[in-house]
Amino acid sequence: MDSITATMILKQDRKIVQDREKRTNFNEKVAVLRKLIQSDGEEGLSTDTILKKTLDVVKQLNKESTSDAALSGFYHGLYQTNVHVAQFIKNLKLCSKDTEDLVIGVKQLFDMAIHGSVGNHSPRQERVEGKDLKEIKKKREQLRRDRLSAGLNGLHEFIVQNNVAQVQKKKFEKNQILDIIIDYIASTKAAMINRTIQEHMIHAQGVVTGQNKGKELALQFFMINSQLVLHLVQFNAYLDEKLSKIRAPIAPSPAPLNTEFYQLMLQLPGFLNLPAAPLSGAPTSPTGSWTRSSPSSDASSGSTSPAKESRGIVRPWE
Repeated sequence: MDSITATMILKQDRKIVQDREKRTNFNEKVAVLRKLIQSDGEEGLSTDTILKKTLDVVKQLNKESTSDAALSGFYHGLYQTNVHVAQFIKNLKLCSKDTEDLVIGVKQLFDMAIHGSVGNHSPRQERVEGKDLKEIKKKREQLRRDRLSAGLNGLHEFIVQNNVAQVQKKKFEKNQILDIIIDYIASTKAAMINRTIQEHMIHAQGVVTGQNKGKELALQFFMINSQLVLHLVQFNAYLDEKLSKIRAPIAPSPAPLNTEFYQLMLQLPGFLNLPAAPLSGAPTSPTGSWTRSSPSSDASSGSTSPAKESRGIVRPWE
């Protein structure tokens, strides 16, 4: 084996290792995105589905973060309702074509309410048919790659249009795209959490308004569809349960009172203009309230008062 052939083999091996590392890195970043955007009840999402949903999430975050607190809450409430409506439709286990068409129809309805226009929705992929098993697998793999490329291209377009990246470039590698998107989601959510208490309350009221509007839209959509209207009562109960988990925040209450200190202070005369309460071991009158003994009564009884026995001790009731 000559030196040229050995060099070529070494380069190929190095490229194989680099490609494997890139794929591993990409899959790890996709797993991070799954945790950031996955809703309750969503399991086993494919990579292209995660990328597609991530694009919806970052667009929604961009819409909310650039609006005032009330409008941001309204958009968020609409978005939450849209997610729950789509999940309910998927839980009905209708045929895949009907489910996908209904979910797209709901999303278009909510897009009109949020953006004033219908968003771009990729057409449903036709079923791959054929007799040659090898050819079918090849076509399916090509469709999978096309969907993956479409998801990455959508995220790349979002980065460029909104100047999300710190360093502006015309083209980013796919791992760079995911890094930028992960940082954007984390930083935007953190900025929204750091609002003032008043802004949080206004935002929460906007969320409730958006949820109510979303529920109104969803019920209308269910009533005009022959398949969904049969599940209207069940859907109404499902949506009420999901949306009731989010409540408007209550104004912060004052710090709890130290009850032990308060009880001790109550026993001092003049505190809050209240009568002094008896301390443990102090003599009491027949009526239950403590009175100071007069010198004559002490002399007649022939006993010495506790105060006289220990003059060095300061007693607050003397």
